[in-house]
Amino acid sequence: GFDVGPTVNPCTKGIWMWGQPVELAKDFYAILIDTEGLGSFQRSQGVDMQIFSLCILLASVFVYNSMGAIDDQALDNLGLVVNLTKHIRAKSGNAQAAQETEDLAQYAPSFLWVVRDFNLRLEDRQGNAITPKDYLEAALKPLAGSGEAVQTKNEVRDVIRRMFRERDCITMPRPVADESDLRNINKIPFEALRPQFQQAATTFVQKVYTSLKPKTIDGTPMNG
Repeated sequence: GFDVGPTVNPCTKGIWMWGQPVELAKDFYAILIDTEGLGSFQRSQGVDMQIFSLCILLASVFVYNSMGAIDDQALDNLGLVVNLTKHIRAKSGNAQAAQETEDLAQYAPSFLWVVRDFNLRLEDRQGNAITPKDYLEAALKPLAGSGEAVQTKNEVRDVIRRMFRERDCITMPRPVADESDLRNINKIPFEALRPQFQQAATTFVQKVYTSLKPKTIDGTPMNG
């Protein structure tokens, strides 16, 4: 797979593409792309926007991963989606921002949010068990209140909901308990990782592969 490093320096810079397509079925291949994380101190927001825009245009499944929980900070990191229509136009002309988002949404990939190192109980306010998708949908609900800060946070939530009509979430526990093992995670066999992580990783792979579909533009599959 793509490299995972134990230092603060990113392993992936820009966009990396897997060496060859992965054959999933007869005449059906997947191309795997890895990108540098958003907010890298080695890149400007302009570069982040270019990488993000290109991935949205190329992908049929967009996997976004963050750590810990889906909170305000995690959603703020996705704030780039608000400016997406400034860089990509589905139609010519001067449409309103909301209409531009609707126009672009028909070309957007399905969205899968992976929450890594997750250690919270998935429950609603009444203590009932919920699914990871329920957790995501609850996080995307508008915040109560007024003021510029609340409006900005709700704008991000609104654009994510309208841009990514097909969306899901999966939570993954920490793969190992020991810090030294975590720093050398790329050297540890999959079978030696925590069973809970192995199960979550298997579920993740199945979810991605079963949701893959050809990238289409106006109903026509892209063929390169």
